[in-house]
Formats: sequence, structure tokens, C-alpha cells
Amino acid sequence: LSKGAVLFCFLMVAAFFYFLRVADPDLCWHMKAGEIIGRTYDVPRHDVYSFTALNGKWTDHEWGMNLILYYVYSLLGDSGLTVLKTLIGLGIAVIIYRLARVPHRGIQLLVFLLVSQAVACFALYRPQLVTYLFIAILLLILSQRESISNKRTVVFIPVLFFLWANLHGGFLAGLALLAGYACVSWARGFWDLGFCAEHWRRAAHLT
Repeated sequence: LSKGAVLFCFLMVAAFFYFLRVADPDLCWHMKAGEIIGRTYDVPRHDVYSFTALNGKWTDHEWGMNLILYYVYSLLGDSGLTVLKTLIGLGIAVIIYRLARVPHRGIQLLVFLLVSQAVACFALYRPQLVTYLFIAILLLILSQRESISNKRTVVFIPVLFFLWANLHGGFLAGLALLAGYACVSWARGFWDLGFCAEHWRRAAHLT
């Protein structure tokens, strides 16, 4: 298939993310929380909105994305939020395209379109969108054998989780994914004795 066909598929995916503009009921709440953080330079620790549980303990696990949503909306309005959602969606789509490694380019594009459309259906104006992006990045790293033993990767993964933990609580899913991958690598080192050194080295880097 030509480069034009690939570009057309990416434009279709961009349209998936751009034209899905379902207003999430929590969007205004996220932006208001971001406004409080932006004005006080502090993350609120008590609920100031609840009628029945006023001043109850509140752990804002997505304070970073709340702040980003607030500033984007303040500077660019509704269109800015849509552009932000679309750019994150395209980042996810690029990684999906890289992960869909099959010999036939047509099948690769088909898988790419189907998976991207499925993700786009959940691409609402919510902080969880960044978790989809970071999971895709983590999967891309783990899918490349040579990157696991790379020193840059050993540094990059903690930085990724540092950002992730301050943007959305979904970083726990990333930790579970990383732990599962490390456990599989350790197990393969025991069962596949011919390649135990390689598997254990990868598992040690991940651990």
C-alpha cells in the first residue's frame, strides 16, 4: 500500500478523535479543581463542593490533568480541549500503528483502524485519556527486546511513571502491566533454559 493510503488512514483516525465531542459530566468539575490548584498553587485535600460530606478527605489523584484542562480551556476554550484530546488520540494511534506488526500492510492498517476506533469511543474529555497514552507507550517499550536492556529505558520508565502518577491514578494499571511482564520474563528464564540468561537480564532490568 502507498504512503497516501497510510496518511488517509491516519486522517480517518484523527477524525474519530476530533468529531467525538461527547461532553463528560465531570468535565466542569475537573476544570474547577484545576482552577483551585492554579490559583492557590496547592492541591486541595478536602472536598469543598459536597453538600453531604463537606470538608471530607479528598485525594485528587489526577490533579495534573485537572490543571492542564483548566489552563487549556482558559486560553483556548472549547476548541482547545478538542485539539488536546485529538493530539493525545493521534499519539495513541501512532503507537498502535507501530504495535500492529504484521507482514501484510493491508492487515496492519485494518488492525490499526479497528483498534484506534475502539479507543476513540472512550476518548472523552477526561484525565483518563492520558492513561491510554502512557499504557500504549509502555507496551511499545516492552515490545522491543533491545530497549529493555538499554540504559536510557531504565531511566525513562521511572520518569514516565512519575509523570503518570501526577496526571492520573491509572498509573497503577501500568505498574501491574510492568510487574506482569517482569514475572513472565522470570518464569521464561526458568522454563526456557537455553535463553534463561537473556530472560533473567530483561526481568532484572524491569524489576
